[in-house]
Amino acid sequence: MFVTTFCKKAPFVRLLLPWILGLLWQWHFPGMHGYQVFTAVLLCALLLGFRYLPLSRQYFLAPLQGLFLFVLVIQTASYVAWRNDVRNNAGWFGRNAPAPLQLVIDAPVQQRPYGFRTTARVVAQYTTQGWQPACGEVQLYAKPAASLHPGDRLVCTDSLQRIQNSGNPGAFDIAGYMAGQHIFHQVWLTPAHTWVVGRTPMPLWQRILAACRQYCVRTFQRYVPSPREAGLAEALLIGYKDDLDKLLVQDYTQAGVVHIIAISGMHLLLLYEALLWLLQALPEKRWSRAVKAALMLAVLWGFALLTGGAASVLRATLMYTFITVERLVVQRYTNRYNLLAASAFLLLCYQPRLLLDVGFQLSYLAVLSLMLFQRGIARLYVPNSRAGRFAWNMTTATLAAQVLTVPVSIYYFHQFPNFFLLANLVAIALSELAMYACILLLAVGWVPLLARATGYALYGLLYAMNTWVQWIGHLPYAVSNGLYLGGWEVALLYAGLLAVATWLLLQYRQAFRWALVCVAMVALLHVARLWQAGRQQLMVVYNIRRHTAIDLVQGRHVTFAGDTDLLQGGGLQQYLLPARLPLQITGQQNLAPAQLVSFAGHRLVIVNAPLPDIWPVKKCKTDYILLSHDPQVDIRQLLQHFDAGRFIFDASCSPAKIRKWKSDCEALTLRFFSVPEQGAFIQNF
Repeated sequence: MFVTTFCKKAPFVRLLLPWILGLLWQWHFPGMHGYQVFTAVLLCALLLGFRYLPLSRQYFLAPLQGLFLFVLVIQTASYVAWRNDVRNNAGWFGRNAPAPLQLVIDAPVQQRPYGFRTTARVVAQYTTQGWQPACGEVQLYAKPAASLHPGDRLVCTDSLQRIQNSGNPGAFDIAGYMAGQHIFHQVWLTPAHTWVVGRTPMPLWQRILAACRQYCVRTFQRYVPSPREAGLAEALLIGYKDDLDKLLVQDYTQAGVVHIIAISGMHLLLLYEALLWLLQALPEKRWSRAVKAALMLAVLWGFALLTGGAASVLRATLMYTFITVERLVVQRYTNRYNLLAASAFLLLCYQPRLLLDVGFQLSYLAVLSLMLFQRGIARLYVPNSRAGRFAWNMTTATLAAQVLTVPVSIYYFHQFPNFFLLANLVAIALSELAMYACILLLAVGWVPLLARATGYALYGLLYAMNTWVQWIGHLPYAVSNGLYLGGWEVALLYAGLLAVATWLLLQYRQAFRWALVCVAMVALLHVARLWQAGRQQLMVVYNIRRHTAIDLVQGRHVTFAGDTDLLQGGGLQQYLLPARLPLQITGQQNLAPAQLVSFAGHRLVIVNAPLPDIWPVKKCKTDYILLSHDPQVDIRQLLQHFDAGRFIFDASCSPAKIRKWKSDCEALTLRFFSVPEQGAFIQNF
């Protein structure tokens, strides 16, 4: 009875589930096949035929009608995902052979240590018929000497490269991330092959947003005394992160308050409350509600566009749009779960790839977690004082938001901030004051005396917040690192949490038993992984640019061979640990630099220097020869010394050397593997 009533009050919840299933279906089984179109037409015909049946038959076949609607929504979502993929567009430039392109820079040019980075829109491609219209996006890289600006129209003849993953186990899926932005190619611009041929005026709204963003950045940099706090103010208010201190971001991550830097629902809530307070000055007339709604929506969506339109901002803006229309226009209140589902549904209709965005997932899970669990936690204790109620509300909100976000956070980031509650209680209060101080600074930025005083006050708030976060982040045991959850374990944990929510909200005891079953299955999966890890034997040659890195895994212990500077710098955290976590590695041993490695009954010869001129009496038999750091050898010379099963060229070798070795191997019909081109070499024994 409750489920039926709930579904009637929240129709978008029923619509969202098949829509998500349809998107996942298209991504795992890509392509619009004829049977899908036929199925959609058939389902529409059957649903239309239901209207002509007698009422008794319609009532009896209602479940079947619901099933047909469910499948039809899945098919529709699959089609939307297919249409949203630019590779299915007949004008996509990637369909044709590499050719000169006309590009228009359509994003701010970001400065990096190696030069500049930006994205450009493909507007034309040169073919045998001349310049033809084309579409698509390209990631551009340029040296520091280049002069690029948004709106520049370029002709580029440099060769494009497909964006590919490194192939390292557990590495970040850069190809999938860029595919979510419809970018599949990248190019390094060189002066000899790139010409600026004109300038395309940016749309008026983009010029206005760019001017507003520049004013904000310029004001913060001018009136906030410290560059570190000025960069934090830029990120806190408008999401501009180019000036953000990387060490500061790490401190916020370890303390569990990195969501303060990312523009999210908290920022929209503060802005929404400030707008409500300011608009109270309008007289209570018939037209005032419509004016209030129009002003609030204009400010909210302007702020969303100013901050770059991140998934969490779009979610919050859509929800506050619905709330504003409810309160001020239709004056009706709907189910809050329906509002949340409606915002997710509309965003996934506009951009289906948002479903795979980590920020999108964390944003919706945090809000849903607050809806499900905060009220139950708040009932455990009722403070008497006003200050106690404020502190308790912040505590319950922080705890409730963690319930559904912890599994996916561990799945992606493999860590958990142990003192997140202590850090949030102070940092959130300071960040709210800092947000209002940022807005006040921008408002009085044209009055130097007031702006300077406001800037110092803002600096004090941000400095206090940074000091608190840094202290929390550097406490002993502040962060639990090396946590790992597999995909099935995450799914079972969410099924268990859903069962717990059902038990708490509906007092359905059977749901608690299902939650225990889910926890037991997670434990069994973990035990099975440990058992499998104890029996594993494999060799991994990592794809790390200009480095040699080899892991020899025996059970839950690993022996590392290669460049030891990776173990002292960030290479251990960036490349090695993400690969070792799924393997449940507990111990590490570093292998001294050696030319011959024996492991699991197999031999690996590492060649990183010229071979001696002494002619061998007998060839050395080996399973693998690894060439690293551009040794001055050729394949025929190696065959005089070794009887090798396979040649491996690692990522420390130059492309020219690898092309020469590949050509020799192909001529001699030898087996080879190029790590920079094919990804990490993984061999199970």
